[in-house]
Amino acid sequence: MNKAPCPFACPRISVRKLGFTPRNLNLDVDKTKNFPELGSVFKGHHVKVILWYLTVKSIEFAETTGAPVLQAGACCIWSLQTAIDKLDHSEIILNEEDSQYVCEYFQAFLLHWQGLFQTYSDMGVCRWKLRPKHHYFEEMMLQVQRTRINPRHLSCWQDESFLGHIKKIAIHCHSSSVLLRIFQRLMINLSNRFEKTRKLTQEVELLGCPKQAPSWKFDQLPL
Repeated sequence: MNKAPCPFACPRISVRKLGFTPRNLNLDVDKTKNFPELGSVFKGHHVKVILWYLTVKSIEFAETTGAPVLQAGACCIWSLQTAIDKLDHSEIILNEEDSQYVCEYFQAFLLHWQGLFQTYSDMGVCRWKLRPKHHYFEEMMLQVQRTRINPRHLSCWQDESFLGHIKKIAIHCHSSSVLLRIFQRLMINLSNRFEKTRKLTQEVELLGCPKQAPSWKFDQLPL
């Protein structure tokens, strides 16, 4: 006896995991003339996970080796991660203390990045590319300091991400029942995502993330 197909079943969708390949890091043409940077395939949620991972690993390497350049890089990444973490856990209006806290670490991130760019530029090595977004980031920091508005709540990343998920679901639905099937499959998708997030959260809590700031500052490093 044939089993009736599940009305909520989704067709198999192939999902390719992203990796740090030369193509994804802008190094597939000329590794000596191109700055390594994340390609457009990496989205906002990917970048947050990568930033958290780099924060943990960069501090580990800097403490192990004691290399000034690695220490400066660890300070740079840790400062950005700390500021973003504070914004993610704050309301739309920051209090005076939190706004100063965020701006302090944003400024540390920008200064360390600028110093690292200058150091590698003097050596003729393509690292820590200084882009116009560096200036935009500084302007955003000044806006936070002046208005105390949390930029985390003004972004459209979540809206764009939601539309992308809906589109992926809709293209696999029949036109005669697309409105019903979208919501049914969306609920299944959210259920799976919540369960996966719960497991990942437990893993992150076990690994932990550095809470103490690195003791190095760029102007104190013998670069």
